[in-house]
Formats: sequence, structure tokens, C-alpha cells
Amino acid sequence: MARTLFDAQGNVQIVSSTVGYDMAQWTDAGDTPQAVLENPAAYVWSSQFNAFVAAPAPPINPPAWQSCINFHADATASITLAALPLAPGFLAGSNRNIEKIDMALFTQACLRARVMTAGASGSKLVAVQASSLQTAIGSYSDLGVTAVEAAISAAGIADSGWINLAQVAIGNGRFVTIRQEGGNGVASPALGRVTLWLR
Repeated sequence: MARTLFDAQGNVQIVSSTVGYDMAQWTDAGDTPQAVLENPAAYVWSSQFNAFVAAPAPPINPPAWQSCINFHADATASITLAALPLAPGFLAGSNRNIEKIDMALFTQACLRARVMTAGASGSKLVAVQASSLQTAIGSYSDLGVTAVEAAISAAGIADSGWINLAQVAIGNGRFVTIRQEGGNGVASPALGRVTLWLR
């Protein structure tokens, strides 16, 4: 009859003798199942059931990596938001910048833009999403629990900071785009890279 040794971490070890382990905690396991003998690390002894049970699965940690989605990546030319209006619209007035993204593994987003020429006070970019391909900007909702937005009213790097994703944005096959808004209809901000970071 095999005997079961529990180490300090509660792991099960199957041995044939108690010699040398007089100070250890020993428990009679009766006839040890073959599966336990072959893979003792996969089982623990349950005092409640007086039997071996499967060891609990290790916790699933969120991914430690990040993903970058480019909405403008040309390093040789800026994208100009001509006479940026106050009303919301697609980036540069075009819905070509819609991307389908599997968002199931992500929990946060950060929008960044290299502002070469500043826009009017209040001008900004906002990351938005929809569950299906839409060509009307009003059909898109905020990607985050609060707006994932980057102000483009000053030259430099516009950065939204990390924002938790809205529950509706988490899942496979989300359609993501960038909304522009807040201009005065005169100033034409010019942007270098426009990227959405996900983690």
C-alpha cells in the first residue's frame, strides 16, 4: 500500500516508505490510483472527500504584451485635418481608417498622435468602436469607459493615457476607428503617426 507525503506547499508526493520522514505529515491513501502514481503533481489529497482530487488549475494571468494599431504611419508626410470642424467626423473626413480588431484579450487602450501643426483649442481625436462595419460616425461609441481621447491643440505628442475598455468593446471582431472633433472650422492640424495601443 502506497503512502502519501504532503510537502510544506501541500503538494502530493508518492513514496514507498516512511524511512527518513518521521517528522513529515503522512496520510494513508489506501490503494493509490494509477493516474496519481504517474502524475502526482496533478493531484492533491482531499480530507473532505478522503481521496485524491485534481489539483486546481493555475490562475490565468492577463497578457503582459501590448499591441499597436496604426491609423496613420507615414513617416515622410503628415495627415492634414483640413479646416477641422467642430462636429464629429472620421479621421481626415474618410472612413478608410476603420480597422477590424479582435479585442477579447485586451482590457485597456491608449491613443497617441504626433501633432506637427496644432489645431484650435478643444480639437481632439477619440478612439471609437462598433460591433459591425458602419459608415456613419454617429454609429460608433467610445472605446473606453471614459473617452480614449488625445487633445491635438498643441504641437508635440498627444496622449490619452491608459483607459479601461468599455465592456461592449471587449470581444472579437470589433470595428475600431478614430473620430476627429472640436475644431473651429478654420485651423488645420497636421499629424504624423496616429496609433492606438492596446494591452
